Amino acid sequence: MAKKNFKVELRTPAEIRRDERDAALCNEYNVLLRQQPTAKPYRLFAVLADKYTLSKYGIAKILKRHGVYQPNV
Repeated sequence: MAKKNFKVELRTPAEIRRDERDAALCNEYNVLLRQQPTAKPYRLFAVLADKYTLSKYGIAKILKRHGVYQPNV
């Protein structure tokens, strides 16, 4: 008897939407970074914050969590 592989989605609909938003945000940050290589990160955060209606700090935290942005500390 063969075992069937199946996945059970344990995330809530809100978690799924947040993950999709975060992935889109990371992709868009990378595109902006390639288009404007001399721009400071917080300037790019401001553009994304306006689009996604989040704070610049919130954008930075999302990007850090996903490993897209590493601050110079």
